[in-house]
Amino acid sequence: MKTIFLDIETVPTDQSLKENGLLDSQIQLDEAELIKKLSLSAATARIICLCYAIEPSVSPTVEVLQGEETDIIKNFWKLALDCNLFFGHNILDFYLRFIY
Repeated sequence: MKTIFLDIETVPTDQSLKENGLLDSQIQLDEAELIKKLSLSAATARIICLCYAIEPSVSPTVEVLQGEETDIIKNFWKLALDCNLFFGHNILDFYLRFIY
């Protein structure tokens, strides 16, 4: 049985920042909180990297997928085909919903 441990990092899309006035020169007081919220939805954010480790492995190391979001997702699912168990901090409510 193979287990994949993963973590994803997301940031708001340029479009979602623009729609919320965060690309303007005027900085809003609640900017940090809004950016955090925008980063948590697949509708307003994108994946910038996905870190993973697969066990058992001869030499367990943490690897990073980065680049275009579509490539990150495609490469992740290629890796995940052989895995029976997914492990992550918020795997069901965030990671897999975001990646799927």
